[in-house]
Amino acid sequence: MDWSGDSASIPKQAGAYLLWIELNEPTDLPPSFGGHLAPGTYLYAGSAYGPGGIRSRCHRHISRQKRKKWHVDWLTTVAGDVCVLPVVGGSECALITMLGNQGLGFPPVPGFGSSDCRSCQSHLFSVERSAIKQTISRAVQSL
Repeated sequence: MDWSGDSASIPKQAGAYLLWIELNEPTDLPPSFGGHLAPGTYLYAGSAYGPGGIRSRCHRHISRQKRKKWHVDWLTTVAGDVCVLPVVGGSECALITMLGNQGLGFPPVPGFGSSDCRSCQSHLFSVERSAIKQTISRAVQSL
């Protein structure tokens, strides 16, 4: 299970994913939230159980040019770096729960990416800039 910034290497199967998002400057949030996010490293958990699976959904997330449809689009269109950790057959809520239980970050914006979720406060986590992708990958593999 490796991080990828190239959609061709992401599996086509259905499942969940984490996006590693580096914001280098304050970034506006969607108008429904108001305000902005501070520069930093963020993880976003999503699911892809529709046609094309994780590859199709994450190809869109990695692309900079797109209409802002989902909350995370406000971040990925301006991020300095976006990469994906696919979890075939996984659950976005299980990923968020694991991040919280492992103490790997905190949800900076309640309701972000989780407006249709009844169990998660947010699907966006703020992590320390010193966090390394291998630590997150190992934590995900423990699920």
